[in-house]
Amino acid sequence: MEKQAGAAASSPRSPPASFLDPFTKLTNLLRTVDEEPKQLDASQEDAHKFVGEIWHASFGEAGVLIPTEHKAFHDALKAARTEENDWYEIYAYALDIFRRRQKKELDATEAAKDRGALVEKRREYIIKLGAFQEQASAIDHYLRESPSAS
Repeated sequence: MEKQAGAAASSPRSPPASFLDPFTKLTNLLRTVDEEPKQLDASQEDAHKFVGEIWHASFGEAGVLIPTEHKAFHDALKAARTEENDWYEIYAYALDIFRRRQKKELDATEAAKDRGALVEKRREYIIKLGAFQEQASAIDHYLRESPSAS
């Protein structure tokens, strides 16, 4: 959209709640996970949900940005979302297997192997969440600074 002629200079503004709420929740969750990665085990479904909400608020049917007009943002966020989605499935599966196997009596070697596999998948998923959040942060900045963002 074009800025109207004669309009006053635009001051920074807040993105719509449909974007800002899940963006803020994901950012806060990542801060918590940065300090204690195991916290993600209880919050992984929420994290994945926030990613979907941010995507739809950005480029969905009622999204704040039009994909063809914001191609670089669209393509970067879509790529980050695809990576997050793939690693969410891998991590969620590893977490499920880990939880099920913990109910069995495993020897120390098996238990350590299971935990190591889960830690690796969790670590990679956190990286993918961070990459998505970084792309969403660029959109947040754009929405706050651009007078014609929405």
